[in-house]
Amino acid sequence: MLHVLPHASKSAAGNMAFDLLLLENYADESVARFRHYSWNEPAFTFGLSQDFAATRATIPAECALVRRPTGGGVVSHLDDWTYALVIPFGHALCEAKATDSYKAVHGALVAAFVAQGVPAALVPCPAECGGEKPAAHKPGVCFVIPEIFDAVRPGDGKKIAGAAQKRNRHGLLMQGSIWKPHVPGTDWARFEKDFIAELEKILAMPATPAPLPVFEKKLWDETVSKFQSEAWNRRA
Repeated sequence: MLHVLPHASKSAAGNMAFDLLLLENYADESVARFRHYSWNEPAFTFGLSQDFAATRATIPAECALVRRPTGGGVVSHLDDWTYALVIPFGHALCEAKATDSYKAVHGALVAAFVAQGVPAALVPCPAECGGEKPAAHKPGVCFVIPEIFDAVRPGDGKKIAGAAQKRNRHGLLMQGSIWKPHVPGTDWARFEKDFIAELEKILAMPATPAPLPVFEKKLWDETVSKFQSEAWNRRA
């Protein structure tokens, strides 16, 4: 089963806390979970291994900056379409290599765009085409340099969507972002419907609406405080 949660808007710390608790404290960990959400403040997030000071220097002072529980680069949430997907522990995509799960979810995303005539494609992996894998590099600002299996516009190669992952004994969390200015004319209500339909296919799970979970207050407050804290955001 794929639980589709209703839309919600939270602070940057609140959204990161909710995504982590969605992975680690959901009542039924046997189901997949999907949510599309928004931000009630101007915000950027950055990956688990990124440097806070270097990132803060590139972000407008009036914007919140919060470290994600996942990896990846710096993401602007000023005009994006944000989602989180949790795949339960034991599912084939949770057990697959990170590149394989990334490719599968972004393939579903691309199919949802193509279904309404919006051009989109995956960045190919050179190894699949007989070439050498590119040298590893530190993730930078998202939507500037596409990575393997990101979604891009076929005509000019501009990045449409990226995501970051966290795996643990609870399952796989994917936090994804679509840069809306790179896909003008998109019907976002249709996109969400089509994206969920494509996720049903790759997960082999039927989707059903589910209420937003209400986490125990002490746990919620502690998790939000973690993502607000200097210790978390400035960690080396």
